[in-house]
Amino acid sequence: MLHTDLQRSVFGEAWHGPSLLEAIRDITPHQSTLRPIPSAHTIGEIILHAAAWMEEVLSRANGQRHAEPEAGDWAPCTDFPAAVARLQSVAQALIDRTAQLTPQDLDRRIGNTYNAAEATGFTLAETIRGVTQHNTYHAGQIILLTRMLPAL
Repeated sequence: MLHTDLQRSVFGEAWHGPSLLEAIRDITPHQSTLRPIPSAHTIGEIILHAAAWMEEVLSRANGQRHAEPEAGDWAPCTDFPAAVARLQSVAQALIDRTAQLTPQDLDRRIGNTYNAAEATGFTLAETIRGVTQHNTYHAGQIILLTRMLPAL
């Protein structure tokens, strides 16, 4: 069940370890802005990035295509609680939409060139699996960054 895997990657109970929300459970707004690795993204930026890509996948599930998320790919995070709320909201919307998709919808090729005239590239199911894997990858990054944060 794609929607179940997606749900677990954001909200929890994934077999691999913490979900995105579990990984940030104890992160304060201040900690979300820290950069323990100078060239790496902050936890807040990662949360906005994950939300932006789930928004983009939802957009693609609804028949639209963009090269990158409309909200931007790596936006600065100035309001961590709002970023977390956005992540939760878009994740739930994508989970709900995914649960409604038919097998024919899931098999539809949505392309990887973002050219509406082409029907090549990834299927919608592969794209949803991809964003689920993307969430898992970034939850792992957050866990590592969290371990590097200075004690407050």
